[in-house]
Amino acid sequence: MSRIITDITRTKPSRRPIRPSGDPHQRFGFLQVLRGVEVGHFYVMKSEGEIVYLGRGREATFRLSHESVSRIHASVTQDSKGGFLLKDEGSTNGTIVAGRKIKRKILYPGDKFYVGDLLLRFDLMDQEDLDFQVELRQRAAAATRDALTGLLAKAYWLEEIPKLIRFSQKKNIGLGLLVIDLDHFKEINDSHGHQAGDAVLHAVGTTILGNIRENDLSIRYGGEELIIILHDLHEQAALDAAERLRRELERSPVAFGAERLSVTASFGLAMLRESENAEQLFGRADQALYRAKAEGRNRVCLG
Repeated sequence: MSRIITDITRTKPSRRPIRPSGDPHQRFGFLQVLRGVEVGHFYVMKSEGEIVYLGRGREATFRLSHESVSRIHASVTQDSKGGFLLKDEGSTNGTIVAGRKIKRKILYPGDKFYVGDLLLRFDLMDQEDLDFQVELRQRAAAATRDALTGLLAKAYWLEEIPKLIRFSQKKNIGLGLLVIDLDHFKEINDSHGHQAGDAVLHAVGTTILGNIRENDLSIRYGGEELIIILHDLHEQAALDAAERLRRELERSPVAFGAERLSVTASFGLAMLRESENAEQLFGRADQALYRAKAEGRNRVCLG
């Protein structure tokens, strides 16, 4: 089966200067998987002169477990002046930037590149950025989860999302909110009983958790209404993520006894704006969801 890969390495990166600093705002090299296996997996470069080897072999510093990746595929080196150099290490499938195989390339914040079939991004983060990334994962890991879906409980939205919104606005980081409603869910309950509805919700929760990145957050907001916070994504990437999840739900019928129940969902997406709060963001995503349902359901609409 042929695959179509959209090359988003062609987007223009920020050309912010890269300079070392001795103060608390010193920025570190940050590599993160955006597409493929282990999405969200990241590595932080904190040492001057550090060489990070990317590959699937045990000797790789940043291991990427995929057959398209060579044992030692590429490397990223930080020089004494604070610059970062990407180098292909004689890989089988190449290291690709902007649709072209490269031997070496200076990296700038926001640059994206393929290592085999895996898409990675390079950026710079200060200690505050890194601490927040760790705290975000720790809070999500410790939070109460909905017993049926395995998603975070609504309390997480009320307590933690305002913090994430303020941080994203302060750092000018893209954040998207997906509000999801399962299509014709009441009919499933009425026709097959509440146990069938529970089976659908459980299966949908499993599908969502298996198809979002490590740094995305999924919440059961109430009933069959679900929320996903897409952190550090621009608008088109957020739309692509929503569409991939929509298709995955559509092609994943839920087994219930001898039956297989078809499941689709409608999606409303809103991207965070400057000075917007959680209530305003949710309101725009919710309006987009209603438009998706009015236009025939089983689709993604942007608010």
